[in-house]
Amino acid sequence: MNTILIRIRELITHLCISDTSFAQKIGIGQTTLSNMFQRESDPKSDVLQKIVLTFKVSPEWLLMGEGEMFSRQGEEVPAVQD
Repeated sequence: MNTILIRIRELITHLCISDTSFAQKIGIGQTTLSNMFQRESDPKSDVLQKIVLTFKVSPEWLLMGEGEMFSRQGEEVPAVQD
């Protein structure tokens, strides 16, 4: 599994929510999320941005596995780009 998907799975587990709830919160279908995991396909940039903004996840952690999972309070979250 690609490393971004591993971190998304880690986030879902950390938040103690279902895949369905996670998908709903970021505005995608549960089938879309399942397909991402099953096909091991990279999420599109808009999905990554929704994850960052919705859950206040650090873009550096999500994309590269560096730093803390969550952005520090008060820190502006930059847009995720392709």
